[in-house]
Amino acid sequence: MTDQELERRLKNAVEQEVPDMLGAILSRVAAQTKGERSMHKTTNMTSRRRLGWRMGLAAAAIVLMMLGGGLTYQSYFAVDSLVAIDVNPSIELTVNRQQKVLNVSALNEDAAIVLDGMALKGTQLKVAVNAILGSMMKTGYLTNEQNALLISVENADNAKGHALQQELTASANELLNTQMLSAAVVGQTVGEDQDLRAFALQNGISLGRAKLIDQIVAADPLQTREALVSLDIQDLTLLAQAKTVHQETTGQVKDPYIGQDKAIAAALDHAGVTQDQVSALACELDYDDGMMTYEVEFWNGNCEYEYEIDATSAKVIKWDMEQKYIAKPDKDPASSPDQNVTLIGEDKAKAIAQAKAPGAAVVKCKLDEDDGRWVYEIELRQGQTEYDCKVDAVTGQIIGWEVDEEDDLPAESQPANVIGEDKAKAIAQAK
Repeated sequence: MTDQELERRLKNAVEQEVPDMLGAILSRVAAQTKGERSMHKTTNMTSRRRLGWRMGLAAAAIVLMMLGGGLTYQSYFAVDSLVAIDVNPSIELTVNRQQKVLNVSALNEDAAIVLDGMALKGTQLKVAVNAILGSMMKTGYLTNEQNALLISVENADNAKGHALQQELTASANELLNTQMLSAAVVGQTVGEDQDLRAFALQNGISLGRAKLIDQIVAADPLQTREALVSLDIQDLTLLAQAKTVHQETTGQVKDPYIGQDKAIAAALDHAGVTQDQVSALACELDYDDGMMTYEVEFWNGNCEYEYEIDATSAKVIKWDMEQKYIAKPDKDPASSPDQNVTLIGEDKAKAIAQAKAPGAAVVKCKLDEDDGRWVYEIELRQGQTEYDCKVDAVTGQIIGWEVDEEDDLPAESQPANVIGEDKAKAIAQAK
């Protein structure tokens, strides 16, 4: 109900009630004896006028009291700002204009643990935020290792929202510093966005976390909202920094991963080259297939290499090498093998792929054109592991390799002639 509607209803109610009250009082005066009315006619007329005046004042006072009280009540419970606090626990607070907490919501199980036993309704916002941060530290969600904290504020007045966000960020930094916790506090202001709000509600995350995800997706279209929604603030903040997303951050986010130097070393070692032999070297933290990775790219001569390195173990997950500037034959070499190219043939291509994965069975092999050259695309399988291999159809060089562990691979599709893991390791070590 708006203030104007509340005022109109109160006014109508008083106007309907006051005349009846005044009439009842005046009727009592009329019940006096005729002689008394005649004797004190002038006096009674004056009294009635005074009584009517007093009743009017009383009615006006009632209206003002009811109106003032109603507006104050409505103003107190009107939501002015939405504040979100995220680490992995996601907590949202609604506050009024006086920065009193109206409601607190735990958006995930971790948040429920943090808020357990805390009565924050009616408290000042800063007091509530400090209490939440204290509980996050006590329960181990906010530490020197897991140190990224996101504070987001939504307000219809963007300038007011930004001012409140900066105020809360400064207050949080002050508290964390007194606790000797080296935290990175990220602050952001969220504008009105119905699509973003629907995405946040659908996935049970805060509006602030949803905005951070959208910023990463905008910077890297290969990422999706759905893929990033499960990440905590630390990983999201590291990804945002890698994608050069602008953030208001105080402090340094703890990076728990191997780092770019180790990722680059793993890729170069696999390619059999040194850093001074390559050019256009680039490395970036990324998120792919449910895991944090480093994307490493470089050139060696006329060959371009692309690597995907596990950000935790430095293991090579995927790699690809493309040799540029090789002229594409005018005709399909499968039908015209003498058109200035000599193909190695499927059998040799399969043997090359199987030497890379001893014990694996070839389940598919086809000749295809890839970026200006002819390649054999070979799929191999061993137990629950699937290998995808690309072999240059002219040189016999392996130019692409990918390993995929398939937990749901049907038993009947697994090759029967599996040599076993121990023998495979022995072969690999001997090689």
